[in-house]
Amino acid sequence: MGDYAKRYAQNLKDARAQGALDEESAAKRAEDRLTYGPIIWERLRDWIQETCQQINEEMGERHFQFEKAESNELRIKTSSPPAHLNLQFDPTSHRIRYECGAGKKEYIVEVDQSGEPFLTDAYHRTFEIESTGQDILDELAKSQF
Repeated sequence: MGDYAKRYAQNLKDARAQGALDEESAAKRAEDRLTYGPIIWERLRDWIQETCQQINEEMGERHFQFEKAESNELRIKTSSPPAHLNLQFDPTSHRIRYECGAGKKEYIVEVDQSGEPFLTDAYHRTFEIESTGQDILDELAKSQF
């Protein structure tokens, strides 16, 4: 067998081995998203609810009100100015979406190589729970309805 054939065959074997490793890594990250998606959702939902309650206490009124919703959804209304926000977690796509009068956005639950979960967006920017919650409440404050 010539040198070219040997190199070609070795490169092909190496590429297949790397592909198998990449597939295993992708499968593990998908499994981790199933585990961590609901945890990230609960942390974000809890942070928003706790922060809204703290703001209500500081204001001395019920500025933020929560409507009944499914476990994968959070609905918030404000009294003055009147506005509303719907926040949802989709466990099948591992996405957290919100929509309000000022706009809408989607976050994706991802897991890095070391197994740590985080939020990202379509532009691959990463977000912490607190900063995401702040951004969501800031958008609600901009809402006209």
